[in-house]
Amino acid sequence: MGVVQSDRRAVALFRHACADDSDDGCYNLAFMYANGRGIEQNDARAVELYERACKGGIVESCGNLGYMVANARGTAKDDQKAVELYTMACAANVVEACGNLGYMYAQGRGVPGDDPNAVQLFQKACYGGNPEGCYNLACMYVTGRGAKKPIPAGDQTPAAPSHPLLLASH
Repeated sequence: MGVVQSDRRAVALFRHACADDSDDGCYNLAFMYANGRGIEQNDARAVELYERACKGGIVESCGNLGYMVANARGTAKDDQKAVELYTMACAANVVEACGNLGYMYAQGRGVPGDDPNAVQLFQKACYGGNPEGCYNLACMYVTGRGAKKPIPAGDQTPAAPSHPLLLASH
């Protein structure tokens, strides 16, 4: 016996769980608000709930909150706070947060630009299964950004792209 898929019912149950102090319930309710699933999209409410779940130890929530803060969704843009949140989540192996943290280092947002660190973070994201991390790592390889030493002469290296490569943020 199963249930019929219903985002509206899920929202009601996540809301109930969150009201009963379930950090997981608050995290999932925040996701529903952020994505307008089963309820009208409300980024400010999503931020409140992500903050609550992050403080409750749900590291994925910290990563999602970092995304909201970095992109001024439901809150003021604050790159330094986003870096702190991504760092916390990445340290707990939330690979999407690692990729987003790498993006911040590659772009010098909230931290001084640091291509070698960005490469390490993109590797962690990519090898952890995050496609945006793989894409960004590929861009770093194509442009040679983050290399610790010059590529030896004779190695086949791609020509510079005829159009700028754009790093992806989650």
